Amino acid sequence: MCDQCNTNCIFLGNPLKDFILARARRDGRDWKEGEWGLIYSNNPSYKWSTTPVVGGEPSIDFAKAFYGSVEDGFRLYYNCLEAGYNPEVDGHYVAYWLYAYLAKWIETAEVTEEPQTDSLQYKTNYAIKKQVLQHMEEN
Repeated sequence: MCDQCNTNCIFLGNPLKDFILARARRDGRDWKEGEWGLIYSNNPSYKWSTTPVVGGEPSIDFAKAFYGSVEDGFRLYYNCLEAGYNPEVDGHYVAYWLYAYLAKWIETAEVTEEPQTDSLQYKTNYAIKKQVLQHMEEN
């Protein structure tokens, strides 16, 4: 089972086109209670423990959260560009921009129990996951 289900996370919408922002409400396999995550598919592609705050600076765990695969990094960077990140204006370290962007997003985001997204890949994965869980409960 994916960590989304294991952690009974709450969802805060799509701050970036391909990513859902969520927060774990209990420990999962790899995602711990209270940790934030940006989810591309079933499990968070990026996880960190400190809550972004407007006017604050990224913690070490926030900055380290964004080290990963080239494919994930490109997707994240491209999504940040689409959301307004400009390296010439905002600096070349995208984590600082993303921290401020997510802090503003968190202040106004609607918190839901179900993911609210336009991502077709995520909708497909989520629908399959719900069918599997329903089947498991019935048997």
